[in-house]
Amino acid sequence: MGWRDMIFGPGAGDAKAPKIDTSGVKIHPSVDGGVRAGAKSFTGGVLKCKCPSDKVEVTVSAQTAHNHICGCTKCWKPKGAPFSMVAVVSRDKVKVTAH
Repeated sequence: MGWRDMIFGPGAGDAKAPKIDTSGVKIHPSVDGGVRAGAKSFTGGVLKCKCPSDKVEVTVSAQTAHNHICGCTKCWKPKGAPFSMVAVVSRDKVKVTAH
């Protein structure tokens, strides 16, 4: 029995297993149309919150280690999205640079 079968049940790792259509599933605007590969040359950038004034600014100075989708109740999510998308970066490469 393969690992997929142990986690998802018998037949999950079988190429003959029925395909599930997920095209109508919406989880986050950034991935609903498919996941695009990031630019290998990306070295970071500046993120700003959506507050009307005194915007918090965070500077990221590295490529992300990985991204994941989170459905907890504490992560910020775009309006109507059941999940947030989180980019993971080494702690020493993230700095709050304003407010």
